[in-house]
Amino acid sequence: MMQWKIYGKIAADEFGLIYLIAAAIPFFLLHKVLSPARRWLVGLPAVWFFISLLMLVGLNVNRYSAEYVKPFFTASHLVLAMFAGYGLMLIVAVFGRPFPAKSRH
Repeated sequence: MMQWKIYGKIAADEFGLIYLIAAAIPFFLLHKVLSPARRWLVGLPAVWFFISLLMLVGLNVNRYSAEYVKPFFTASHLVLAMFAGYGLMLIVAVFGRPFPAKSRH
């Protein structure tokens, strides 16, 4: 668990907290996504989890070596960047729609 905490700190340092929050948004809006995209968004966290787990176990990260192993997490950060992009696109798609026109009766 300590290694996951270190990974979270590295991810927050590399991306920033705003983009990590944007990466979580697709999971809150899954009901608004079509079925093929929903399958993609449900399967991709497993890829991220196992890539991150493999890197954490393989590198045996501790707080002293965290600064030196940052470049090795690029593959898992790519998945986080994709989630952040999906999140920002979903925000724009949901809140960027025009309001329905009111009928004049």
